[in-house]
Formats: sequence, structure tokens, C-alpha cells
Amino acid sequence: MNPTNSAQIAGSGTKSSTASGGSGATPFDEIVALEKKEAGRVSTELNAMEAERTALSTKLKKENEESQKSMRESAKEELKKFSADELSGLIKDAEKEGLAASEKLDQSYAGASKTVISSLTEKFIDGSFLSTAA
Repeated sequence: MNPTNSAQIAGSGTKSSTASGGSGATPFDEIVALEKKEAGRVSTELNAMEAERTALSTKLKKENEESQKSMRESAKEELKKFSADELSGLIKDAEKEGLAASEKLDQSYAGASKTVISSLTEKFIDGSFLSTAA
């Protein structure tokens, strides 16, 4: 609608209604009142939508935090269970392997020490120990 035409229409309506002794409400005034009423309704709806969005956002954030907390607790329980079941078995296996390696080393040392002792004893008795040590 052309603003010039609407002003002319509003002006002509005012003249006719005031001349006829009416209430002074022109179609333009009615439109402005309806637009104000509609703007108020839209504002109320927007405020309600914003409040709903905020409430929904808060609810989703809380649910997300609870879900993460639940997942962390579940992971901790799984880790404890794994530690109790699997790691204890691995540690026992490692201890067995360590003991086996230690026994093998002891046996190797016992065999080698006898050989070294007898070799040194022979060299010392022969006198070759002193000649090679110098």
C-alpha cells in the first residue's frame, strides 16, 4: 500500500467520522490498534518460545552431563573388573616367568662357577695364574 494513499484514506476517514459525530476511530486507527495487539501477542509468543528453548537446552545439558557421568562410572567399573581379572593373571604369569629366568640364571651360574673355579685353581697350582696376571 502506498503511504501517501493510506494517509489520504486515514485523513478522509477522520473527517467523515468526526463530521458525523462518531467515536473518532478510523479504519487506520483500528489497523494500528490491531497491529499493536498482534505485536504484543507475537512478543508474548516469542518470550514463551525463548523460555521453552532455555528450558529444553537446560534439560538436554543436564541429560548429557548425567549420561557422561554414567559412562565414566561404567568405564571405571570395567577398568576395575579388568584389573582384577586380567592384570592379576598377567602379573602372575610375569612372576612365573621371572622365577623361571632366575632359576635358569642360578643354574647357569652354578655350572659356570664350577668351571671357572676349577680353571682358576688349575692355573694357580700350575703357576700360570701369576704369570698371566702380571
